[in-house]
Amino acid sequence: MQQQQHHSNRGEKKSDGGTKGAHRHFRERKQSASPQQQNRNMSRGRRQQDKQSFGQSNRLGNGRQRRQKPRRRGRRRAPLSHDNLVLIGMPGSGKSTLGRRTANILGLSFVDTDRVLNRQTKMSTGDLAKKAGPEGFMKAETKAVCSVRPRKRIVVATGGSVIYSDRCMKHLKQLGIVVYIELPLHILERRLGDLKKRGVVLKEGQTLKDLYEERTKLYEKYADVTFSPYYSKPAESARYLAAFYNFMVADESLLD
Repeated sequence: MQQQQHHSNRGEKKSDGGTKGAHRHFRERKQSASPQQQNRNMSRGRRQQDKQSFGQSNRLGNGRQRRQKPRRRGRRRAPLSHDNLVLIGMPGSGKSTLGRRTANILGLSFVDTDRVLNRQTKMSTGDLAKKAGPEGFMKAETKAVCSVRPRKRIVVATGGSVIYSDRCMKHLKQLGIVVYIELPLHILERRLGDLKKRGVVLKEGQTLKDLYEERTKLYEKYADVTFSPYYSKPAESARYLAAFYNFMVADESLLD
């Protein structure tokens, strides 16, 4: 935390420097004004000039101010995103069970995007995968995921293939902290059983191991945090995840 505070202080120094630079620019623009206008400006006092110079720096596009804008927008979104958890991972990793248990512990709402998909299509995940094919399934899943409206204090469990859609992942990253539920391949093989019933579509000649290796890279790419619950029972894993949530909400700067 001391390092973060030190970084914040340096950021404040840069901001002051940008304001001073803008103030010099503001004074240069006022040198060509009429004597009457100069007298009126001087009578407003130093504090008013500082406020005007700061506003002028924004209008003139001061370079340092531009670099700070993304950080300001990020801080405004933080209270919403840090209040939510989004779980991603392979089918059979326990996202729905873990998400529901964690939500109950924390008193949050729970949303399962596979259930949203089932309601919208009026089909099971497996039937939809068979009938619509990979492209049709992805289109329907994207619609279901993006229909989850941003709101505070929710836990969202997603389908395993959601990481193939940039649009879905962009939406989910805006919803909350993305947690990758990681399990070893041998445990997934034991849990999944019949892949077709689970709606897992493999390409011709593709094995579950191939799919696992392909998706792991994408899960790690989009995840803010990786959570490995395979050493714990579901109830204990949910308590760990709930404790993590409380820790992150208490100190939002850890994800800034």
